[in-house]
Amino acid sequence: MPRGYAPSGQPYRLSFIRQEGPHAAHLNGHAPHPAIGAEGDAPGLSPEQKAALLQLSQTLLDAKSELETQHGLTAEHFALLYERGLSAYHNRDFHAARADFAKVLQHRPLEARYHMAFASALQQLGEYRDALLFFTLAAQLRADDPGAVYRIAECLIELDDTEGARQALQLSRALCRQDAQYASLSVQADQLLTTLH
Repeated sequence: MPRGYAPSGQPYRLSFIRQEGPHAAHLNGHAPHPAIGAEGDAPGLSPEQKAALLQLSQTLLDAKSELETQHGLTAEHFALLYERGLSAYHNRDFHAARADFAKVLQHRPLEARYHMAFASALQQLGEYRDALLFFTLAAQLRADDPGAVYRIAECLIELDDTEGARQALQLSRALCRQDAQYASLSVQADQLLTTLH
């Protein structure tokens, strides 16, 4: 059975993709990039450079939002597109899911769940190297999410990087221990870890 499938033979449900977290404020694209703190913290920049960077960022985000609105690309549009992608994914139409998730991700690149969804579709299609990239981006956006790290391990196994997979599974287990809701994922990580030689 290919990686990314539950023991039942069904693809893993994407229900573990959550909307809250440290970057939730960035989900609508109207907050500074995570590398620039809420107070405009950016190492190595003068206060004037920080202010100019924040102003430019806000101007670009406002322009992007205005263009999306002019073209009918509202938050509701992206929510419907995402739901359609989820439906396709759960019906094993991974090509359609990938296409829908890619469209949403193109306009909402700071939301980890869209990276997770797109990467999950890529993984189901056997595109492990590309999936690995997007799972890694999701893990960077949600550093406390063991699901992304677990999926990284699955891709590394498929790419014959056993040591990298082992390290990712160990990290996933450590992250699982921080939140009881991930108990079943911790068990899966343990089981997969025992299969590595």
